[in-house]
Amino acid sequence: RHEMNMKLQRAHGNVDMVEHHDGSTKGSEKITHLDKWINTFISLMYMLYPTLCTATFSLVGCTSVGEFNEYIQGDMEFQCWRTTEHVVFVVLLFVPAFLVFVVGLPVASLVMLRRNQHLLHINRRVKFQLSILCVGYRPSLEYWESVVSLRKGLVVGISIFVLQAGPKLQTLAAQVLIGLLLVLQTSYQPYVKVATRH
Repeated sequence: RHEMNMKLQRAHGNVDMVEHHDGSTKGSEKITHLDKWINTFISLMYMLYPTLCTATFSLVGCTSVGEFNEYIQGDMEFQCWRTTEHVVFVVLLFVPAFLVFVVGLPVASLVMLRRNQHLLHINRRVKFQLSILCVGYRPSLEYWESVVSLRKGLVVGISIFVLQAGPKLQTLAAQVLIGLLLVLQTSYQPYVKVATRH
């Protein structure tokens, strides 16, 4: 009877990724120290993501000083694009950090979830390892945390790159972005329904 209820809940998209399992801890299903380390590492990277985006974008975000001079927000000793030091910053720091952190972390989480999609509902260890990425989302939309990460990165990008345009344009750009993402979230409805209206 329990299995039939779970199948019905999955069909309607109302099952939580971690909370609903059979509770078995036999053999390969037992949570190990490695599983806990993986879960902790993923949680740590998830929490650090906005800070990593800020540090990465500040390497190319420029601040005007006076009428003609622009300096790097991350280090006001270097002029933007006029010195070899800034070009070195961009090539050796910004490009790798952008690819590894800003783009790499959401893509890596998406790849992990896609690769283990068939195990998320049946393997307790996989559910535990990836729980920070997929808990609370409907079974067909476990990847939605990547969309949330992308939203965070875009908001940080707006806060840094639109800084020169002034607070009005910065606020407008952020509101437009959040409005578009709200429409996207309303269309897909990624979260597990836990009550009739919630």
